[in-house]
Parts: sequence; C-alpha cells; structure tokens
Amino acid sequence: MATKAQMDKLSEAKKPRLKKNYVGIELEFLIPNKNIKAFKDALIEHDLETKVNLGTDSSVEEEDDDVWAKIDNWGGILNPEDQPEGGELRILAAEDEVTSVINDVCLLLREFGCYTNKTCGLHVHLDMRNRDAQKCYNNLFYMQDIMFKTQSKNRASSGFCDYIFKEYKDTADSHYYGINYSNAYRKHQTIEVRIHEGTINVREIRMWVRFLTHLVNMDTTLTQPQKNFQYIHLPNEVRLYLNGRIKKFA
Repeated sequence: MATKAQMDKLSEAKKPRLKKNYVGIELEFLIPNKNIKAFKDALIEHDLETKVNLGTDSSVEEEDDDVWAKIDNWGGILNPEDQPEGGELRILAAEDEVTSVINDVCLLLREFGCYTNKTCGLHVHLDMRNRDAQKCYNNLFYMQDIMFKTQSKNRASSGFCDYIFKEYKDTADSHYYGINYSNAYRKHQTIEVRIHEGTINVREIRMWVRFLTHLVNMDTTLTQPQKNFQYIHLPNEVRLYLNGRIKKFA
C-alpha cells in the first residue's frame, strides 16, 4: 500500500533536477471514479511518483456520446461508480528517458479504463534553459500550419489551442494559443505546444514528442512557413507517421 509520503510526492509539481534538457508532457483524460485510487497506487508501485504529477482538470468532461454509449452497453443502467472524473497526468523527464516513462504511463492509463474525448488535449513543454528560445520559437512557429494539419478540425476550433500570429509571441497572455511562448517561458522556462488532440496512445505520444524535440534540437533556423517536411530532415518513422495523420484529416 502506498504511503502518505508517496501520495504527497505524486501530487507535487515536478522540476528538472539536472542541467540536461527535459520534456514536460500533460496528458488530459477521463477515468472512472472507482479506479482512481488503484490508479494512483499503480503509479507509485511502478516508481513513477518522482516523474509524474497527477491532478484533476475541470475542462475535461464527459460528452453526451460517452454517456449514451455506456447506457447502451449496460442496458439503460448508468452506474455512478463508472462516472468519470477529468484528470491530467503531467510527466517530467529528461529527453533520454522520456520514452520509457511514456510507455509505462500509457500502459497504466489503459489498464485502469482511462480514455480521451474531444475535450482532452496533449500538451508538450520543451525545455528552454539550455537553448536559444527565439530560434526554437521560430522553428515551431513556421511549422505551425503543418502541425494543425495533423489534427482534426475539432481540435483547432476547441478554443484551447488557437492559431498564433508571430506578433503575439511576447504578449502577456498566450496560454490558449497552439504555441504558448510568453506564459510558459515566464512560469517554467519552456515553450508549450498545445496543438495535439488528447490521446493515451503510446505511439502517437512518442511520435509527437520526437517531432517537437527534433524541431528545437536541429541546427537549422526556419525563416518562413513550411509546406512539408523537406527542410527539417525528420527521422523517416516520424515523417511517415505525420504524413499519415495529414492524409487522415485532409
């Protein structure tokens, strides 16, 4: 059984411990109420309390389609214990270990009946402590059109990841733009990318994180909007994955 100290650790906000580059990932999801305690225990059993922070998210909620699916499955009976709560699991890990943490977290999310819907998002914070933030912002900004093409139209119109125009970079409130520069940098010394739809699919999360970290790690500085991946030399696996999503949502 998890101790109070471990539970407290699980609810604590995490900060980088080393000088190496970190990645912060916010996974929004829904979880049946009856599974919340067991899910917390499982995160601790897998020694994840030092790398993740688990909280609630009031912007994540069950939709009508979710409710009717349950009623159909249960013959018209809606069990209160299966009513979901909106959650947000925040991962903080060094770039060289983040893949392992993503794998472990996604396995547990699925094991305990977690799921996503249109109210959920996937947000990635990219560490700027050791990087040229202006250059990284430009590379993300000029790939913005392609990033939005990899997502459904529902995501772009959600109100939580609006298209950002370059002049908004230094405004006081960029929180709900697809690329959150000023708020995230001021609070965490990161640039946050909020464009991806909610998912707990391990491959989708890994490919998206690899894409974003490639953009901020590459030597090239983009100076104009990009129409494809020609000039950024993505790993083949990531490029094929993203092109597949663009085709899916065309």
